[in-house]
Amino acid sequence: KTDLNRMFAGKRWVDAFRYADTREEYRNLELKKFHNCYADKQRCFIVATGPSLIKTDLDILSEKQEFCFSVNSMCKIETQWKPDVFVVSDGKFFFENQEVIRRYPCPIKFLPDDNIEFWKQRKDGEYQMHRDSIDAYDVLEFSEDITQIVNTQGTVTVGCIQIAVYMGFKKIYLLGTDCNYVFGSSSNHFGGDDKPDMIDHSIASMLKGYQMCKNYADTHGIKIYNATRGGMLEIFERVDFDSLFEGGE
Repeated sequence: KTDLNRMFAGKRWVDAFRYADTREEYRNLELKKFHNCYADKQRCFIVATGPSLIKTDLDILSEKQEFCFSVNSMCKIETQWKPDVFVVSDGKFFFENQEVIRRYPCPIKFLPDDNIEFWKQRKDGEYQMHRDSIDAYDVLEFSEDITQIVNTQGTVTVGCIQIAVYMGFKKIYLLGTDCNYVFGSSSNHFGGDDKPDMIDHSIASMLKGYQMCKNYADTHGIKIYNATRGGMLEIFERVDFDSLFEGGE
């Protein structure tokens, strides 16, 4: 009680939604070591799991040794290519696939800070991430400090962008961010789905998150490009994926 009185002295209201997000207990100072640790790299790719993604794209990324992030169901798909950073923000997916995630051969994994039993047996390369979808808030905040929170507005890819920026990347290419879903389809993701996708994905929420990222990037010297083959995401400047390996960007 004394602690609360000190924190909220003189305040007329408290943002109950964001209270937990600002607590020191949720800060993972271990993540500080990632701050600007890749500032010397020219670019990175964030590989989402849209159906437009093809294995030859991954082969090219592997051959060229591009630094890559990827997400969610990629850990369940057999590919020779593996990302450098793997990110999961959905608690349900994390809980249901924790053993697959743990076995996935990726050196850096950012995972939700819930599921206490998982973290009791933490392995090297697994990092707790306090994340939150900010659909409930009128003001969208791009997190500059992933030790405190990673905002995953609408999609884990938005969280990946924040992590990439924190790591020092100034040029970010999105791949497989189709940003369109068909309710009940078994083809909403790269590699197909084991069963019909019955999740009501909010495209409007995704677009809010992507716009938040673009607004931040435009004012902080960061370029985000959409290298996806098709899809419906038009917030970022589009580039042809194949052209990126022909002496262009």
